[in-house]
Amino acid sequence: FKQKTAYEIRPRDWSSDVCSSDLLDGSCRTPIAGHARVSGGAIAFRGMVLRTDGSEVFEVSDTAPLADAERLGVRAGHALRDRLPPDVLP
Repeated sequence: FKQKTAYEIRPRDWSSDVCSSDLLDGSCRTPIAGHARVSGGAIAFRGMVLRTDGSEVFEVSDTAPLADAERLGVRAGHALRDRLPPDVLP
């Protein structure tokens, strides 16, 4: 097992970009994080959104077969968006 760095993963392999921009409409001022780890034929994703003052953290984590990485990212983005109070994102 070799853990890939961000520079080694092709853009189509990323699920976190779905979480941070397309579904959550985040910006550089929005504390949104995503981390994906590939192991064997599976991908594990953890994403979070924080209030800008750090007082609350909203998290999601999920795993899927590597072939379903994009669906995993979309599912995680929807799950995070559905948990956020309306005043968290600008």
